[in-house]
Amino acid sequence: METLRRRRVVRVLSLPSVSSQPIIFDVDGWLDWLRREVQRARESEPELQDYHLHDLHIAFEGTNVKLRMDFRK
Repeated sequence: METLRRRRVVRVLSLPSVSSQPIIFDVDGWLDWLRREVQRARESEPELQDYHLHDLHIAFEGTNVKLRMDFRK
């Protein structure tokens, strides 16, 4: 049986190039944001309705933080 995969990447935030302030993530807020992003992905790509969220990857690229969501069917 073949596993079907889909991927979606979203920018989480842009960090200032120089900051003396720590960046703090609230876990409850993060999970709520993630739930909304998965819902947005499914609304913008209706074929994702049949897929489940399989994995998350967080990438720090320069001053940007990106989230990659991997879906599988």
